[in-house]
Amino acid sequence: MINLKELTDQFINAAVGHGKGTLSGDSDRTNREHDRIIETLKSIHSADPSFEVLVPLLQNEDMSVRTWAATYLLPHQTERALKVLDDASKEKGLVAFSAGITANEWREGRLKLLID
Repeated sequence: MINLKELTDQFINAAVGHGKGTLSGDSDRTNREHDRIIETLKSIHSADPSFEVLVPLLQNEDMSVRTWAATYLLPHQTERALKVLDDASKEKGLVAFSAGITANEWREGRLKLLID
């Protein structure tokens, strides 16, 4: 049986690690955490296809967690997810820059999510 709490915790840990890897320039860590995020999202999706479990993460203190959650909520809670990405894009750093690109690509219809 899928435990959404455990999966949510795994997602948070991987997103935090991805953000740290991004900011430190550690591409190996960033890639490894990206793979963990996607695998965790696949598991979450099988039990929660609309990713409702990610909604509370839109308010997480960690920008990487917020932006990863917002990205996969775009098809389901578009307005809310775009606000999180737009707000994040006003900050400094690569995670903020990526949030802006993600929001723009979504608006232009070019964003292809690995899971939706």
